Amino acid sequence: FAIILLEDYTGNIELTVWNEAFTEHEQLLKPGTAISCLLKIIPRDGMVRAIGSDFKPLKPLRSNKPLKIKLDRNKLTLENLTAIKKILQKHQGTRSLVLEIVHSDGSHVALKTGTNFCVDEERSLRKALHSFLSI
Repeated sequence: FAIILLEDYTGNIELTVWNEAFTEHEQLLKPGTAISCLLKIIPRDGMVRAIGSDFKPLKPLRSNKPLKIKLDRNKLTLENLTAIKKILQKHQGTRSLVLEIVHSDGSHVALKTGTNFCVDEERSLRKALHSFLSI
């Protein structure tokens, strides 16, 4: 069995997961994993306890907002621009993209890309573009 501290933006609750539920869903019960579950709430001694079952993974909702990527102007050589274009093409999707070029003095220019540069999953794209990003 396991005792888990279940948290959301409103607070937390101690959750007991008995043996059968734990062994069935052990791969989901890792720190930082977003899950949904069925809770049986038990008031006891002025506290609230919970027993969890029926665990399911939660998938993040995809954003429809344009993705803004800040690029360091000093790193934008012709060779790097070609590499960035190839990375964007590998991450094609439906989300519009705004490239913000940041100069060393802090000024910036925002460029909204065309539909042929729409992207999909933000985390992997940012990881692929990491060496070109402005901090």
